[in-house]
Amino acid sequence: MEMVASMAALARDGQRSDSPLISLSLVCFLACLACYAIAPAFDVPPNYPMCGILAIYCVLHLMYRGSLSDPVLVFAFTMLIYAYLPLTIDLSFSQLLARFGYNGANLIYAAVIPSFFAGNVIAMLWMPLQKHREQVATADTQRREAAFTRAAILGSATSIALSLIYIARNGVVLGGDVAYSEGFVDRMAAGAGVLQMAVPTAIAALAFALMSRKRFSSIAMWLPIAAFFMLLISQGQRKYLIIPALMLVAGRVRFGNPLTVVAFGMAGVIAYIGFNYLGYMRTYGIDLSQALDQSVLDRFFYYLPANVSGETPALYATTSSAYTGFIVPLPNFGDYLLSWAMLLPQFFFGQITYQPATTRFSYALDPVAASQGMGYGYSLWGEAYLVGGFLAITVVALISIIVLRFIYVRAGGSRLIGMAGVIALSTLYYALWLQRNPIAYFMREYVLFQLVPTFALYWIALRVKFRIGKQPASERASVNLRVPDNDISSPAVR
Repeated sequence: MEMVASMAALARDGQRSDSPLISLSLVCFLACLACYAIAPAFDVPPNYPMCGILAIYCVLHLMYRGSLSDPVLVFAFTMLIYAYLPLTIDLSFSQLLARFGYNGANLIYAAVIPSFFAGNVIAMLWMPLQKHREQVATADTQRREAAFTRAAILGSATSIALSLIYIARNGVVLGGDVAYSEGFVDRMAAGAGVLQMAVPTAIAALAFALMSRKRFSSIAMWLPIAAFFMLLISQGQRKYLIIPALMLVAGRVRFGNPLTVVAFGMAGVIAYIGFNYLGYMRTYGIDLSQALDQSVLDRFFYYLPANVSGETPALYATTSSAYTGFIVPLPNFGDYLLSWAMLLPQFFFGQITYQPATTRFSYALDPVAASQGMGYGYSLWGEAYLVGGFLAITVVALISIIVLRFIYVRAGGSRLIGMAGVIALSTLYYALWLQRNPIAYFMREYVLFQLVPTFALYWIALRVKFRIGKQPASERASVNLRVPDNDISSPAVR
């Protein structure tokens, strides 16, 4: 408890040092190594107690940072969900998990979790956070803030327009007459890839709005939320609830004491159960009008462990399948060395011959479903084991943490500032999503489809001048702002 209180005090005092987190990560790493020796004595796999260690780390990390803006923390929370939830259900609840079992995934996650802690120590020692310095805003910084507002409006308008075209072409899934499964086929049709740009432009718009420091009553804040609402009703995917919620919490909520962390944890559990309840209704074709029907609620809560585990058992199963050799890796490390091919637009280059592990697994397991655009996300860790065994798992974990850490450091830490802050907020969803797909998807979805539109919106916003509403006095006069030297959007203000 003394450690918890001291970390909370450091967070309240605005302490920027990573030393407590380095020490915590090192202790957790050593505790994971001890699990290899102790767990067999209790006849449990080592990854079982490691999940407990990871949960403690996530809570203490959140208390110290006081914010969810660290992509590494989001990555750690996701790892905990994917590593722990499948262990709470019986094999009979997941046919896929029953086929491949727990054993392979247990061994792989027993390597993943300590690799995460080791990578975290290395990344923080290599890339320490820089101190913020009080500096005077100039016309350049005010111009950038105004451009963020315009970029938020432009991105939102683009996303909403693309969603409206998608609805006119394919109909409405949420509350409409289009089945959720039909959406997979619709998104494979010619031209659907362009319409899917509604997603990254909505993410970029919300990131710009949050970094423009506008109030929630501002149109620049409400338009990105409207863009996500349009995505939700047009495609019916629950991630369009998760993405804005995660970004809003990371951009505007601060956890100043342990009670706020506890409250956030309780709210998170309730939200997670609600999120999976929507998935339960979607799976069994239950109409939204029956959401509060007592019989529906009773059935959901009767099998609660299986229902809240969501898609994690399937992901655990793909991890195990790598250990069993269900599919083979591409020759000459092709799963990694050929992943650049996913960056090539099929509209210009035609159907590429490179097939990531997700595609090969889905066609090997269920060719009919795979041909309709459905299938299973292949675990990042399963792919790593497939390519290079346990050594590749360690390398992939280290590289993932270093990339996420670099983005966070460039953004100035928990006090996100400038264009680097926009990139950091845009990265949070991909930190959440990274572990459920091969690395090629991250390169395509994040590097090509997210970063390029984000910088394009900013470039256009700097050159297209318009104003919504009355300009605040704070934008007409010079004010003191905390602007770090590492803002990548412009030269440092001296």
